[in-house]
Amino acid sequence: MIVAWWWPGGLELRSDDYLAIAWASDWDNVLHDFVGPYQGAVRLALFYRPLITLSVAIDTALGGGGPFIPLLMNVVVHVANAMLLLGLLRRFSGMWAAFAATLFWALHPGHAEAVSWMIGRVDTHATLFYLATIVLLLRWQEGRTCCIWPAVVTFVLGGMTKEVCLTAPAAVWLITAARAPSGQRTRSATRATAPFLWALTAVLAVRWLCLGEVIGGYAAHQIAPLAALCAWQPLMPAAPLSGLPALLGPLLLLVVLATRKRRLLPALLVLFVVTALPAAGAHGAEGTARYYYLPSAALAGALALGGPALPAALLLLFVPQALTRRAELRALSSLVSAVRLDVEQRLGQVDRSADPLLVEAPSAENSLVLFHVGTDRLGRPPFSAANRTVLPKRPIFPSVESQTAPPRIGPHTLTYIGPAPLDGAAFDRISKGESAVLRLEGPPVTTWRILVATSLGWQRVTVPVEGNELPLADLLLRTEAGVPENLMLNLWPSLEVSANPQPWVFVDGARAPVALPLTRDLGLGLRAKEPRAWLLPLLLFFSWIASFGGHRRGHGISVGGADTH
Repeated sequence: MIVAWWWPGGLELRSDDYLAIAWASDWDNVLHDFVGPYQGAVRLALFYRPLITLSVAIDTALGGGGPFIPLLMNVVVHVANAMLLLGLLRRFSGMWAAFAATLFWALHPGHAEAVSWMIGRVDTHATLFYLATIVLLLRWQEGRTCCIWPAVVTFVLGGMTKEVCLTAPAAVWLITAARAPSGQRTRSATRATAPFLWALTAVLAVRWLCLGEVIGGYAAHQIAPLAALCAWQPLMPAAPLSGLPALLGPLLLLVVLATRKRRLLPALLVLFVVTALPAAGAHGAEGTARYYYLPSAALAGALALGGPALPAALLLLFVPQALTRRAELRALSSLVSAVRLDVEQRLGQVDRSADPLLVEAPSAENSLVLFHVGTDRLGRPPFSAANRTVLPKRPIFPSVESQTAPPRIGPHTLTYIGPAPLDGAAFDRISKGESAVLRLEGPPVTTWRILVATSLGWQRVTVPVEGNELPLADLLLRTEAGVPENLMLNLWPSLEVSANPQPWVFVDGARAPVALPLTRDLGLGLRAKEPRAWLLPLLLFFSWIASFGGHRRGHGISVGGADTH
């Protein structure tokens, strides 16, 4: 099944893959991501993930920008994660229980996006460092290694991969406390966590310097802690077994009653919630199950404590869903191939006057992304030498009927007259009186039906106009019924991820569109969230408290494998 996710009837890149490969093809960009925000996005997503960019750059250099090598590496890392999880679970349960729970985790169809989608490596690669941190920690506690620093190093590497790894010190505390002898739990766990707190302080300080924000993340993202309690729902079998998620609580209660390892079970369940927190609020759709690639490892550990029967039964219940997902991946690859071949054929035309090239590029299918972003890379290096603008032929807001109609060509001539480029300074001058207009020459039109095409899709705006000129401000500040925010605010996400940030403006009845010379700097003041630098001295204080008294090898923790009562 792992191989089926990797090769679902044809390997294809999708959506963010095009952004990541195009960005990582330039080694200056790779170096940039070690000292700045991921892929240069400063408002849409304040991520610090330099090791993801580096891994994409290496795979691109080896595979020439094709899907074979990067998707193969996703599978290799997924298998490595399964081996790490098996080694971890064997310490807490019997061999067969650990093996069944690892299979449940490794073959879970919810992990299809993490494995079959190249950029899904943000989850597979982060989990590699996370699990390696825990395994190396346990080896040190068991006296098999001489120092704790290899575990600290893998934690730091995880912090350079995905934000969920910032929760690793909590995992260190929980697992150490659960395995320590009675009377030493809090002290042993706190001492073991101390070096990870020092490292976390350093990682967050680097993020503060590189991002201007200690944590970072999506500009509009809000963590919903209570939602993390229900994060297991995407990991349960889908219809016709839709009632099964409600049974998870009683099933885990049976695990508690059936096992004597009751002290470890709460730690694993708390760890599941802790690792789900960064994505809390995103659950509910099958496509978001990728966010729980790491948390589901803790869930697998909880299931293993009750023996092999429960994880094996859940694995069998997932077979219909896994087969369905396999068929969906095959169909998805066919859709992506069809779009790519259509673009290649149309890019062969010499005439560039047809820019932008609008192509049928679905955003998603069966909750799996196809071309949510990245379509505009299909006409540019390294994917094509044509260097033409390719945009998706779809509305940004498909639920609003007025947004779905494509542009209509007519006899008018549309031109833009105003400052170029349209950056923050230009908008400041426009606000002080400098002229910036769209002019429509031809028979008088009292109402302009405008379509603004971007890399995310298009948005329609209907504007009453007196004469043949429309002030640019009237267009950009226009709102439409059923569409959130004005056009200008709806533009800025696409500008940050576009190969060329210029949106194209169509007016019904015009012969050809014009490109607005917008830049990524719209002067909207949407940069960073609250820096939250106060977290750094607070962490320094707790790090000092935790490390008081020094460290001792093993901390008196049982080294025999199963947890101690």
